[in-house]
Amino acid sequence: MYLALTVASAQPNAKVVTGTAATRAFVVQGKPIHPFCIDFPLERASRSDAIELAKCMDARVVPKAATGGWLSAEYPKALDDVFVSFPPYASYRVLARKGDRFLIATEKSGGGSGQFTELFWVRLGATEIAIVKDETSGDRCLGGLGRYQIDGASVRFEQSQSTSDLIALTGATLPAAVTAELRSGYLACDGSARYRYDLNAERMQLVGVHVNPPDPPEAADRRPQACFDRLALSYGKRGVDRFTPDQMKRFGQAFVSSCSQP
Repeated sequence: MYLALTVASAQPNAKVVTGTAATRAFVVQGKPIHPFCIDFPLERASRSDAIELAKCMDARVVPKAATGGWLSAEYPKALDDVFVSFPPYASYRVLARKGDRFLIATEKSGGGSGQFTELFWVRLGATEIAIVKDETSGDRCLGGLGRYQIDGASVRFEQSQSTSDLIALTGATLPAAVTAELRSGYLACDGSARYRYDLNAERMQLVGVHVNPPDPPEAADRRPQACFDRLALSYGKRGVDRFTPDQMKRFGQAFVSSCSQP
């Protein structure tokens, strides 16, 4: 995970603006901010450096609008360029505005296997733009973000979770040997966490968890991951695959009692 924790004080007295009003304010000289202007470095050392608007408002590439208020642009490429997944691109959606600060959701790729998603606040000035506060981020199954919904003065969204992440959400304490046996990483999309982000307080709150139905493990498989899968399937047979935070705590307790021996 590449999350950088740039911290800036909240603006408690600034009015929260969402929807098209927030999007229409995210402009320079009457033009929407170019997606290249929100493609900040992932490295902590240079992440908070401001980007000059004159250098990123690339007239060669016209951004394309997409469903849900997203604006995206592909970087210029040569005919012989080869990419692991998608051509390099940057995409963003304005979720909210508070004064000169904007809450931005992004999706981007440098042309490799990574599909990075981020949620952060930027400060937009007359000549430059800079990140002032990172909220969360991810890469595919490793915390990938999506399904944004504006709900009054809050934003709801989902974050991908591996088995290891799901157990961490329960608060259960496990031996390292057990945790090491659980699925994790960029390709382990075993569920999702649903968050509510309070735009006034600028805080995330876990409101629910979805566990994807796993494939049934082999009967002879006694490893912790197989035990987790059986437990998830047992809940699924009772019609339970969506959990409240309290239900996830009980799920974690059941995992500890049944599956905590490496």
